[in-house]
Amino acid sequence: MGCISVTGNVAPGLCATMQTAWAEGRIAEAMAIQDRLLVLHDALFSETSPGPVKYAASLLGHTSEKCRLPLAPCGEPTKARVRAAMAEVGLLN
Repeated sequence: MGCISVTGNVAPGLCATMQTAWAEGRIAEAMAIQDRLLVLHDALFSETSPGPVKYAASLLGHTSEKCRLPLAPCGEPTKARVRAAMAEVGLLN
């Protein structure tokens, strides 16, 4: 495919299932997963990367949300949006 998806770092299983469904011609299934992930895509790109994706990964216990300068962590409104999107997608309880 040639690209690394930001969302794929947070929801690798769903992204892999979506790609497999598409490659196998199960277009409706792939589109349903894409629709499910849309809220997460939007949240992860609501501020400059990598702040939102680092925060999302930290919620999953994969890393710290801290960014090194000149990058900055995301703000509280974005954190709330990312957290809510992850919950809606089913990545958090």
